[in-house]
Amino acid sequence: AAGVFVSHARGLRYASLKVAEVGFKLSNIAHGDAEAVVARYPVEAAKLAVFDAWICNTDRAGNLRANLAESMDNMMIGMDHGGSLLSIADNLNSAFDRLASNDWPHHHIFQGLLSRSLVQPMVIRIQDIQDEAIEEACVLSGRVGCVMLSGRAMLAEALKRRRDDLVNIVENVLKPLE
Repeated sequence: AAGVFVSHARGLRYASLKVAEVGFKLSNIAHGDAEAVVARYPVEAAKLAVFDAWICNTDRAGNLRANLAESMDNMMIGMDHGGSLLSIADNLNSAFDRLASNDWPHHHIFQGLLSRSLVQPMVIRIQDIQDEAIEEACVLSGRVGCVMLSGRAMLAEALKRRRDDLVNIVENVLKPLE
């Protein structure tokens, strides 16, 4: 969904600007619908899946909406990245252990359904992200939730390492097709 960060009494929050238009049917996508989504939205599914692999998003299934009805209106939305980054475990040490793993998350809704040729451009796009951009995105001033500055700096380092090893992570997590 298109959106922006906004100030909130509890700090920065993400606000969605648009999820769907009036009269526009977006289905909740479950594992059984994954092939239909990839067939209708192959490029978008590949982009979302690679991003999910990079940030260790463990809960994409259930947080995906798409128009699968016969229609000219195409829209697929990956929502809620809450099961990612430092939220992939009950504590920071476990989260960083998982972020250090090249096979985490163990499953993705599009695992084994995407072609390597569609996945590769997004891998390259993420690998082109400069260290400074990752650092600026992670290390905001002040506190973000309960994560202190040192934890956010460690997250930036983990994301840079995952970016650098994204080819292997995508192979292990998404298992792309030839």
